[in-house]
This record gives sequence, structure tokens and C-alpha cells, in this order.
Amino acid sequence: MRVRNLFLLIVLLPFAIACRKQSDAFVLHGTVDAADSIPILVTGLDSRYDRIDTIRPENGSFTYVCETDTVTPLLILYSDGRRDIVFAAPQLEATYERSLTDSMATVSGGIYNEEYREFVASLSEGNYIDCIDTLVRRDPSSEVVPYLLYEYSMSPDASDKRILDIIELMSGQMLDNIFVSNLKRDASEVSRFNGILTTMNLRDTLMQKVRITDICKTGHMLVCVWASWDEASRKAHRELAGLAEEYKKKDFHLAGISLDANADRWMEAVKEDSLDWSQYCDQGGWGGRLVQQTTFDELPFYIVLAPSGRIISRNTDLTAVKTRLDEVLKDKKK
Repeated sequence: MRVRNLFLLIVLLPFAIACRKQSDAFVLHGTVDAADSIPILVTGLDSRYDRIDTIRPENGSFTYVCETDTVTPLLILYSDGRRDIVFAAPQLEATYERSLTDSMATVSGGIYNEEYREFVASLSEGNYIDCIDTLVRRDPSSEVVPYLLYEYSMSPDASDKRILDIIELMSGQMLDNIFVSNLKRDASEVSRFNGILTTMNLRDTLMQKVRITDICKTGHMLVCVWASWDEASRKAHRELAGLAEEYKKKDFHLAGISLDANADRWMEAVKEDSLDWSQYCDQGGWGGRLVQQTTFDELPFYIVLAPSGRIISRNTDLTAVKTRLDEVLKDKKK
């Protein structure tokens, strides 16, 4: 009898483990406008979910499943720059609803998704940062607050002092969160390059996170901000190829930063246009930090940076940019 029981245990154990693993999963049932059934990217706000997945709705619906052993903020990204937040958790099923006319998605399920909805409703009663202050005082362990600070930090009038004040109110558990600790470090740096935050995070073509300060260390740099869907940007790449060849022996570096939220489309465009200079992606679209901190509304957009990261020139006219570059590099040679 014992042998038989042992045999049954061995046979059933894998099934029991599989069932338990499945029950620990987070499940998101989504509904979007049928006309909006385009690939949607899912990525994490921090290292708890440091990868990018693609959701492909069918007839306006999708089901997304992921494994997580703790509360995990997930960013839902659209190619036109729209962005939503969903708080995933083990053994949680949530619903996500969004139409083309919605300013944000409606997410139901889980205490933090509900807390976020309540926060948005509270904005009619006060300004953004004051509402965050109220929330963190009520719930020092709230997983919603780091995301709210992330959104606030992208505002042109964001105050590093207010960010640090909010962080001081968080519980010890939240202070151990790597995203919060990085935010605290970044806010403490206080240095901003004439409108561009030194803490801006990008993705390279290997989808690794890169800080904008890390690409501003190789002499003067011309940054071309573009997008795969913008025809003017794609045409400009041919001119940039000639400019890169002309300046290749000078103290000069060329880089591209795309606004694409769809990583596959971005990298496909990099390949199609044979872009052999450094390429990065903001993935925030028109709502991302790069646009908000440099306030432009036309592509391609060019930014000339000094080795320190200071902005020397901002323009949509490549001829004017080239003239400024000639002046800068000539003065440096002297």
C-alpha cells in the first residue's frame, strides 16, 4: 500500500506543482476599441519585471498572463505614445478597458488598481503632487506612489525637493524598492542639462536600459529625434548619413532617439534605413520625458549637446544645425 501511495505521489506531484504555478499567475483580461487592435507593449516600471512583452488583441480583446511573486507595476504602451499602468499581483485576475477616446484605461481588480483609480478621481480636489502627499501619508506602503512620482518627475515643473519629501514619508519596505532608491538618487543629483533631465532612461537596440548621461561623453553630439511612422524623419536619415561621413574625423558623435513605443517597428526601421550610428528609444511617444523636457511638436527634431550634456542648439532645420555645429567645432579647434 505504501509503495502504491508513493507511486501516486510521484505521478501527481508534477501536476500539483503546475497547478500551483498557474494559480500564482497574474491574469489581465483586456478590451480595446476594435479599430485599435494593434500590438501593445508591456514592460515593467522597475527591475521586478525587466522585460518587454507584446499583446496582440483579436477583435478588440486579449488575455495576458505573467508570473510574478509580488505586486508589480506594469506599463502598457501604445505606438502613438499613450500609456497606462496596471498593478499585477500573484493569484490576481484584473480587467482592462480602453477606447480610442479614453484619456486613460479603466483597470479593475486588486487593491492598488483600485487605489490608483481613487487617486485619479481625487485630482479634481487638488494639484498632482499634493494629492500624492495625501496618499502616501494615508498609505506609506502604497505601490501606487512610486509610479505617481515617476509621472510627476516627467513634468517640466517637477520639483526634486517635493520628490525627496514624498520619499521620506514612505515606509522602510518601500525605501528598499530599487525604483524608489534610484528615484531618490536621481532627484538628489538636482543637475539638469538646460531642460533635459540627466536621469532620462532610454533603451538601446539590445533593449538594455541606458541613461542619457552615458551617451553624452564622447565629444559634441548631435541627437536626431525621430519615429518610424514619420516620413520626414525617414527621409532625413539619408542626409544624416552624409553628415556623419563629413564629420567622422572630428570630435563629434551622432545618435538617434526614437519616440516609438513599439520596439519591433523601431528596430525594423533602423535596419531598413541602414542606421549605423548609435540608436536609442524613449518609448514614451509624444507623452514621454524627452518631449516634455524639450517641448517640441515636430519631427525630426535636432539637439546639439556639448560633452557636458549642455544643450547648444535645438532646431528642426538640419541646415541650421550644421551651421551651428561648424561654429562649435571650429571654436573648439582654436
